[in-house]
Amino acid sequence: MPSAPDPVADIDGATFRSVVGHLASGVTVITCAAEGKPHGMTASSVTSLSADPPMMLACVNRSAPTAAAIRAAGGFVVNVLRAGQEHVARQFARPSENKFAGVATTNGALSMPVLGEALAYLECEVRETVDAGTHMILVGRVVDAFASAGEPLAYFRGSFGRLHPSPDAAASDPRATQKAVSARGVLEAGVIAVALAGVGDRELRTVARKFARMDELRSEDVLVDIDGFFSANADFHRAIVELASNPVITSALDRLDLGPLLARTQAGTNQCAPQLIEVQRDLLKALLDRDVDAATEYVLAYAAMAVDRTRQLTGAGGR
Repeated sequence: MPSAPDPVADIDGATFRSVVGHLASGVTVITCAAEGKPHGMTASSVTSLSADPPMMLACVNRSAPTAAAIRAAGGFVVNVLRAGQEHVARQFARPSENKFAGVATTNGALSMPVLGEALAYLECEVRETVDAGTHMILVGRVVDAFASAGEPLAYFRGSFGRLHPSPDAAASDPRATQKAVSARGVLEAGVIAVALAGVGDRELRTVARKFARMDELRSEDVLVDIDGFFSANADFHRAIVELASNPVITSALDRLDLGPLLARTQAGTNQCAPQLIEVQRDLLKALLDRDVDAATEYVLAYAAMAVDRTRQLTGAGGR
């Protein structure tokens, strides 16, 4: 007797990918270390599983070298990328002998690489793995976790982006933004005074790369990507604060969350002030020369100019 036809027909892979692409998600890099070698891959299929005990679920392609490394290591780190880290997501998504090139890392509680500029991270011990189709489902017990202030990198329909707050949430006090800009300048000046003389060339090259990324997002006095520019601006100044190698100071900067604040201030115009770029260029040169006095002068001058620029854009007086 012939069997009845299956009433549920499989959809093709292209249709599935197109439809599931409408499920917006955050972007993470899954890292681990096996036999002394770091491994990592970009992943968006990551979610919390349980709060008691704290557990995470992540899906990785079984054919990826990182999947085999996780099996061998017995653990993994979920690094949540922040807005503006599209380049990191793309770097870890491509096959490469050295995916960690130019990416700062620290060793976590499980002696596995944690991305230094990630918005947050969760270190997990593997408790269970399940093979499903082309992927391996990881169930991990969280042993350590940390989050800093900022916005996450988002992924939707094949493109990276960022979350846009509601109009009510986006409304901010211009004077609060001005105070945050001034506070950042004072923080940077302190870091320059105590740390610049002993900073290595590698750290300064990182600062220079951050400036170059910011500079390429404008054309003359026009910003080609407002959100991207201010995210890159925040990354540049964060790299300066990171010269102190003090997570407490860096965390204090992150809580200011200046990138989104400045982008909201700029809303309505894509015109930038070239003099602000040039004073930051002078600041970078002073940093590369390890000239503490000049770098301090330029960082405070930039803060004052940025406050004035914010006041002009918002029409808010006072300090």
